[in-house]
Amino acid sequence: MVQLLLALGVCIGCIAYFTYLRFIFKRPQWLVYFILFAWPLLEYANLCLFTYGGINAHWRLFMIALFVIPAVSVLVMNLKVLWRSIPSFKYCLLFCAWLMGYFVFYNNHTVDNRQIMNSWTDSMDVAMVVAYVSLLLAMASAATAVLKHPEPHKFFDGLNKALLVFSSGVALISIIGYPLGFWTLEVEGFTRSTGLYSHPNPFAHHQGMLLLYLLGLLGYYHAEKKGRISMGLLYSAFFLNGVALALALSKTALAVFTVCVVLWLALNITSPKVRKACILFLPLVVVAIGLSLWGFQALTDKNFLDVLEARVDQTQSLSWRELVWKGLLDNMSWMSMGLGHGFTSANEWVLQLTYNNRLNSKPLILVHNGYINLVYDLGVMGLLLFGSAITFAGKGFLRVWQAHNEQERFVFSTIVVMAIYFLAVSYFDEMAYMFDAPMVFFALATILWCLYLPSSRDVCIPSLMPRSEYAVDHVTAEVLHESS
Repeated sequence: MVQLLLALGVCIGCIAYFTYLRFIFKRPQWLVYFILFAWPLLEYANLCLFTYGGINAHWRLFMIALFVIPAVSVLVMNLKVLWRSIPSFKYCLLFCAWLMGYFVFYNNHTVDNRQIMNSWTDSMDVAMVVAYVSLLLAMASAATAVLKHPEPHKFFDGLNKALLVFSSGVALISIIGYPLGFWTLEVEGFTRSTGLYSHPNPFAHHQGMLLLYLLGLLGYYHAEKKGRISMGLLYSAFFLNGVALALALSKTALAVFTVCVVLWLALNITSPKVRKACILFLPLVVVAIGLSLWGFQALTDKNFLDVLEARVDQTQSLSWRELVWKGLLDNMSWMSMGLGHGFTSANEWVLQLTYNNRLNSKPLILVHNGYINLVYDLGVMGLLLFGSAITFAGKGFLRVWQAHNEQERFVFSTIVVMAIYFLAVSYFDEMAYMFDAPMVFFALATILWCLYLPSSRDVCIPSLMPRSEYAVDHVTAEVLHESS
């Protein structure tokens, strides 16, 4: 009887899963919603279960079943279109192909000994490869969602509204919880906000990337006179997420974000709306910052500027990172730079270096430098991942100067600064994997790119793309023939 019920349950589960796959294949936009909303919630639920109940829910299995498998199928079915439409896609695809070769044939199988490993999905190499491949799948899912949607602008507006509400909610609970000690973590003597994450750094970099995207939306929707989105909601979301970024107390995130905002303003300074906004909103920004500082001191009995200054002066973390980087660089030779040391070898070296060191309360496993990490593990071909981001930045920069209207300029300048944020932070932190900020970057930058495909050589999925002022309407005869 038990075996019969088990077999029946397996059959029902398979039918339900294949039904889910059929649903996703026709509506790839739901994969984008999964990346931005369901993924952090699943990770947070798994974190809570493990922290408070000692239960490992193996959330990565849900990630693979609900996102990776359908996204791989979407990528394969639309490979030619994605290859021709998105310049950055080919570099990310080649990187993942190189990565999978190392994962299968030249893998160090490093395990983080600080954690209880209950299944293969929790091992360091599997966690890293799923995270890396998810960057490619985020790009493929986002592009397909825009190109296959019958009304891309409605998908774009709907996604933005949901993102504003969701991010505002997360930011609000982080702000409220900070003085109460909820959603916070003591790191190196500082109380820092973590949001839905296990550490303040991933939360800070997620907020930094999100705020740059929201900055682009401010320009984009201000240039649109049709009232497609509530500007009050957009301003509120920008303010709340900005406060949450500050409470994470990440020196890297705050510094790089500030530079990117200045660059975005410089790229759009020719716009009368931007110049007018700088004049009109500067006093409001000063007032908002003043009120935020007063509120922080009232709730915590501390001066935020003093806390931030002490945080900047604290350099122990950077000193350790420089020690790790020097050790890895000393272990490199011309041969190893070409072939690498094997997947996760850098993490194994860091773990052995810090395991019994008296200056660390617990051993480290992360390199905190994506460039050194990938070259050490995979050789110079590992830098193809950053080549994808550089392509976004370079092509986007050219499109800023070729833009036909303000909306287009705002879109591509936002892609540029998001790519620069990713590239800059990857030098100091684990932006290349494990954090969701890179996935947010690749998904949102691809959506913005696909709103304005740059030339007649770029293509869309023909039978589902109408002619409209928001959608790309240049479909080559060759691709029509291939798609049929």
